[in-house]
Amino acid sequence: MKLKSNLKYNTIIILLLFQKVFTNNLWVNHGWEIFDYISDARSSSLANATTAFKYNEPGASLNNPIFLSSSKDNLSLTHQSRFAGLINNDLLGFQINRYKTPIQINVLYQGIGQIPDTRNALLDWGNDGQFDTNDPGEGNGILDEGERLDKNKLTFFSQQQIGAHAAFKTKILNKNVGIAVKFLNHYLGNSSALGVGIDFGYISKIGNFEIASVVKNIPASGLIWSNGDIEKSIAKLSIGSNYKIKFDNYPIEFDLLSKLDFNSFNLYKIDKNIKIEKCFAFEGNLNDKLYIRLGKDVFF
Repeated sequence: MKLKSNLKYNTIIILLLFQKVFTNNLWVNHGWEIFDYISDARSSSLANATTAFKYNEPGASLNNPIFLSSSKDNLSLTHQSRFAGLINNDLLGFQINRYKTPIQINVLYQGIGQIPDTRNALLDWGNDGQFDTNDPGEGNGILDEGERLDKNKLTFFSQQQIGAHAAFKTKILNKNVGIAVKFLNHYLGNSSALGVGIDFGYISKIGNFEIASVVKNIPASGLIWSNGDIEKSIAKLSIGSNYKIKFDNYPIEFDLLSKLDFNSFNLYKIDKNIKIEKCFAFEGNLNDKLYIRLGKDVFF
């Protein structure tokens, strides 16, 4: 058992050191967003404001890796289609119980087709839209007023992302902490990338309030592209709350949920313009038979 425990912590340390190699490379804000907005049906209806809200589905660990499903045989499959089928998302969730510590697995897929490539289609003829008149804007490489694209030179490409998210619970300083190791395979046109990242999650209870914090992409989730470019996503801090209301004489429960995302939370350079994204949700439960869910998500 001690050997397995040491192997687990050594694996985490190796992943952290692997990401440290990326320190002098390009920072990006949205390299791993697939793990933020692809979720199961329940979390989506609650605007993904479930950082402090545990529910018995495999997808709960995507918002906080400390949440593991208590149902060992639970299998979850979610499909989402957006913008008239232009964007398709799929999520498969299940749990592995072969080890002392259960591991919750979520496999994510996103496909976007028919993305127009306009890089070689600009008719750069200036504001008058006429060739070789030497008017303002002609030949400057920018789409100016009066210019248009040559539809015969338009090409199209697609994007696919395949991700895997493995979450488990452990103790750090005698506190229960959730850790998620995630992998991403990204295809964009003729280019591809591979990457690995780590999230940490924690939750505590104060009265009827549950307060949770999750640090994602810590210290930085890296992507290595086929052309040699290396991206690392800026870490993000999520703080969530859940206030539960129960009635002794009625089989009704209410959950009031909130989440604050602090983007540009960078360990190596602090961004002075940290962006705060807010999500709020409500769930009403009548005798575990009827649910009403409302949510506001800043992503949409």
